[in-house]
Amino acid sequence: MLLDDETRRIREETKKRFKTMTFSQKAEYFFMYYKWVLAVAAGVILLLFAVKDWMENMKKQQILGIMAISCDQTLPDDVTGEIKEIIGGSGKYEEVGLIRTIMSDPETGEFDYNSQMAFVAMLQGYEVDVILMPEKTTDTAGGTALFSSLSEKLEGETLGDNVHLDGDFLVLEPGHPAYEDFGFYYEPVYVGLVGYSKNEEYALAWIRSLAGLS
Repeated sequence: MLLDDETRRIREETKKRFKTMTFSQKAEYFFMYYKWVLAVAAGVILLLFAVKDWMENMKKQQILGIMAISCDQTLPDDVTGEIKEIIGGSGKYEEVGLIRTIMSDPETGEFDYNSQMAFVAMLQGYEVDVILMPEKTTDTAGGTALFSSLSEKLEGETLGDNVHLDGDFLVLEPGHPAYEDFGFYYEPVYVGLVGYSKNEEYALAWIRSLAGLS
């Protein structure tokens, strides 16, 4: 085709002058005629990074899921690294998940609509092993139907300061370090162990640390 031939002729002539071009002229030439190569290369690089991230995420394993209801969502999540060390998680891909987006009314224990939907979805997805919440929310969340009895699991053990047991739950009294770690807006804080937790060993290890037990 005439246009293709003309384009080819101009390109060949430009190549001959390439050695005498300035740096900016060479850059302009390269971009004009080879920008599709740059676009493809950039696309391939982005795809490789996306595949790498996907493969890394596939290797991750949540060994403990914590839901802290009605707490300060602006605090950093570095507390999860400390919890991982406490419970004995050492693998590169082992993670502690922290959910802080669920809100309830400390007076009534009720969730708003969005929190209720998110709460149910996370429980159904087996993302949660331990829940920290206001006392009133223990019934709203499911009570004995959802939680294992910590009174039975910690029976006969001497608890540390600022904690006590109340039926199925460990209660963190004012002054407990968890108040500062999570930024709770209320007191006391009730800790519940989800009955069908897939990570009960790790969950109990952390609950024992909250209770001041070794």
